[in-house]
Amino acid sequence: MEQIYTAAFPDGFPFEMNNAKGNMVLPPVLHRHDCLELNYIISGNGTNYIENKKYEMKAGELYLINNLEHHIAVSGGDLKMKIVLFDPALLFQNTAENLDLLAPFYSKNSYFSNKLELGEVAMGKIRRIFGDLEEEWTQKEPGYRLLIKAKLMELTGILYRYLKREDTLKSTLSYQNQYEKIRPSIQYINENFEQELTLEVLAGLSFMSKSYFSTYFKKVTNMTLWEYIELIRIRQAQLMLATENQSITDISLSCGFHSVSSFNTSFKKITGLTPSMYRKSLLSP
Repeated sequence: MEQIYTAAFPDGFPFEMNNAKGNMVLPPVLHRHDCLELNYIISGNGTNYIENKKYEMKAGELYLINNLEHHIAVSGGDLKMKIVLFDPALLFQNTAENLDLLAPFYSKNSYFSNKLELGEVAMGKIRRIFGDLEEEWTQKEPGYRLLIKAKLMELTGILYRYLKREDTLKSTLSYQNQYEKIRPSIQYINENFEQELTLEVLAGLSFMSKSYFSTYFKKVTNMTLWEYIELIRIRQAQLMLATENQSITDISLSCGFHSVSSFNTSFKKITGLTPSMYRKSLLSP
């Protein structure tokens, strides 16, 4: 089932900042938020799964995750990261200039990646801003909300400068509109991946013909419908292998595969390892 986490913003101020560290899964299910998220990696290592992408995290990296993207972060055991959550309404006030500040979270063009490595000068500025945000958030001196908002605008302004292309604003709106058309189908897949899924049912949820839905789905997600279903099932299997003691056969059936052989083939194609090798790798130092 899809997990949508609602940030517990205190006092009605739509901002939250946390430090995460240790041997953990954050949180222990594939999920998405109803807000925007920034991950700044301080030290250590781990894996960030964001939709159909896998990132091996390392110190100095910055990750942007929007409210549409399903993700899960898995620590390698010594991961330290700063997590910022905020409601886009904190920055967006129905002007093109404000929308520019959100563009880095949504722009899906050839330049976009959830992981940003901006160079030492830009990252130095971002480290400073994260430090300022944390100080304001923890101290909560008078005017801290205004300063947090100002620091967020500075941070997203730096990101926009880095990502700025002529089509950035256009692609931001276009992608959101395209995604919304297939959101019911994607949500159904995420909630029912263990069941038999048919093109007819999924296309019907988005009020499209089967052929048009197949073409449109690939255009928006950059993968076929069946590739997406396979990926969601394998991501769930990875989670179960890491957190449960069920047999590989039981896990394969729980994730919607009809046979262990097809499960093994799909798992190795996506992860590079067999399920048993993957489980053993989790126990390695």
